[in-house]
Amino acid sequence: MSNYLNSDVCVSNFSKILKEPNFIDKSLLIEDLVPSIDIENRFVCITRPRRFGKTVAANMIASFFGKDDSSSLFGGLKISQKGCYAEHLNKQNILFILVLQKKRWMSFTKRIRIEKTML
Repeated sequence: MSNYLNSDVCVSNFSKILKEPNFIDKSLLIEDLVPSIDIENRFVCITRPRRFGKTVAANMIASFFGKDDSSSLFGGLKISQKGCYAEHLNKQNILFILVLQKKRWMSFTKRIRIEKTML
């Protein structure tokens, strides 16, 4: 299990993904998430079947909204042409939780308690 609070890990991961020859720009997904920022229930769950790019999407979203400078990564992507680009790029605190090993999962309540102590 990995936890990152405003870490450059997601930016580093996404920059590697951008260099792959088969990268497909799905940055417009970010535009769909922008309205969620200003509402009280602003938590987003990204669900897809196995091997459908959940971690790639999560790294992209965390790189865009997180406070580490990622403007060089998004300048050539479709999202850079949208009005929300400059307003929301690198403006949010990001808590990135990656759960890969089911054997280590714990109860939801216990996990939330641990995350609260990190903040």
